[in-house]
Amino acid sequence: MIRSFFLLIYLMSTVVFAQSVNIDQDLCKHCGMLIRDRSFVALAVDADHRTQTFDAIECLVNYLKVHDEASFSQLLVTDYSRSNGWIEAKDAFYIKSSAIPSPMGAYLSAYSNLQEVQNIQTQMGGDIFTWTELLRQFEGSRFGVINHPDHHDRGDAYGPIGVMGDHVHHQGGWMVSVRSMFMQMSGNQTGTKSVSNEEVYTQYHAAPQQMRMSMYMLGVMYAPTDRLTLAMMQPLIWREMDMNAMNHQAMPMSEMSYQTRSFGLGDLKLSALYSLIAKTGSSFHLNIGISLPTGSYDQSDNTPMSDNMKLPYAMQIGSGTTDLNLGATYKVAFEKVGLGVQPMALLRIGENRSSYRLGNQYGLNSWFVYTPDNWLGLVGRTELILRHKISGIDSDLNPMMAPPSNVENSGSEQVNVFAGVNVGFPASVTSLKNVKLGMELGTPIYRSVRGIQMTESFTINSGIRYMF
Repeated sequence: MIRSFFLLIYLMSTVVFAQSVNIDQDLCKHCGMLIRDRSFVALAVDADHRTQTFDAIECLVNYLKVHDEASFSQLLVTDYSRSNGWIEAKDAFYIKSSAIPSPMGAYLSAYSNLQEVQNIQTQMGGDIFTWTELLRQFEGSRFGVINHPDHHDRGDAYGPIGVMGDHVHHQGGWMVSVRSMFMQMSGNQTGTKSVSNEEVYTQYHAAPQQMRMSMYMLGVMYAPTDRLTLAMMQPLIWREMDMNAMNHQAMPMSEMSYQTRSFGLGDLKLSALYSLIAKTGSSFHLNIGISLPTGSYDQSDNTPMSDNMKLPYAMQIGSGTTDLNLGATYKVAFEKVGLGVQPMALLRIGENRSSYRLGNQYGLNSWFVYTPDNWLGLVGRTELILRHKISGIDSDLNPMMAPPSNVENSGSEQVNVFAGVNVGFPASVTSLKNVKLGMELGTPIYRSVRGIQMTESFTINSGIRYMF
């Protein structure tokens, strides 16, 4: 009788706990992702009867790494064979089998008795653990590392910092990012060959020497649904170009140097990322965006030839046209390596008020991220870029002044390589667990240009991302 009474109390408590889990509504306490599969849910109940819900056994165990297990009055895991039943975590038997993928990729499921889990092992393979053995496996190893392509704790959850729109968020998720890009160009080339100042002077009055560009990008992402993530990016751009020109009034003729600058807000970019595949180990989403012509394309500066002279195409801040961004992103995650590929097209529409249109641009980014530890990702990236020629002519520019003022010197093919890091913080540093840092350094390994254009030297991308 007494045993039956306590059994009734236990069954009543599990009913209460079962009702407290709202599939497709509740978020995992550890990873913040939407709980979708009842078969893997775990619960932790504290002394005040407050319940923390987890979407997978691995999330519960990782959570207990920084929270004292003794502070909880009850830890429950779902009986995989009876998805509406609960088992005390310390009494359950666990199997890690690649045939049973759990939501966060540790391949863990729980069972109420040893005979049952042994039958599963015979059919599907895998290793069996008790609760104590399972906790021991999670200590100081990658046994329980989260292996979901969009999980924020992994170093490969995000692509390189120089890639935009590489990931989606789960419903209700926000991310704010600040990125910077610094690029330097030095000297001139035609095709793939260097061009001297003397060769430039045979056609133009001035020759570019160096150009530096800095861009600071504020980004905001929000996911109204699991499939749809909306994004906004606003750049602030600064450009500086060093020029040499022949001084024909001096005897004998000599070179003179001067510098031009431009600065301002660039074109506002709005985009939507729509997820088509989101499962353990792989994801695929579409990138659809529009660039609004909010940036200035009438920047001017003083030069030795004239005050308030309009600057060349390459020194302008905005395009002056409404542009479309179309592409897709595919990512796959393995135990220690994440891979990604993203083809993108930037399509210009119409002409701006200066009667020209920048060329369309097509790009292909591919990358890998190696994660020696959960909070660190070592990044490698290859970028292919095809830029079309500018169409139309800005009548305010003298095409004989310098190569960047002539539309015939536009359009290129280029391959860049990058190396960098993605850095997070260990879960024990709770105040910074949602902060991610990124940095990469890149340089062209191939660049072929139409006409005479400047030679790119290197690019540095860096940034910080904060999720909430």
